[in-house]
Amino acid sequence: MRKYILFLLIPFFVFGCMSMSAGTKIDENLLSKIENCKTTKSEILELFGEPWRTGFQNGYKTMNWQYASFEGSQNYFVFLNKEGIIVDQAMNPVGLVQINDTCKK
Repeated sequence: MRKYILFLLIPFFVFGCMSMSAGTKIDENLLSKIENCKTTKSEILELFGEPWRTGFQNGYKTMNWQYASFEGSQNYFVFLNKEGIIVDQAMNPVGLVQINDTCKK
């Protein structure tokens, strides 16, 4: 009887683990609404919600959203100047993300 119950529970655990995910999936269609030198911090928060983490790099505020599942992962970075305007962004970067302030003239 115990073997029978174990046999029934194995698929539950296997398929249950396959559906696990972390974070909120990023709607990549929304990325076209984000413009460097125009989009503000409040606008990006309205689109994606609170970031997974924030920080500072070379004097710029960084915001990072991440999503991971067995189907794949997403990693989106945004860099803001002191005025809260997006100056650069990167979707699924490989390695260290270098900031390119596209608003400096």
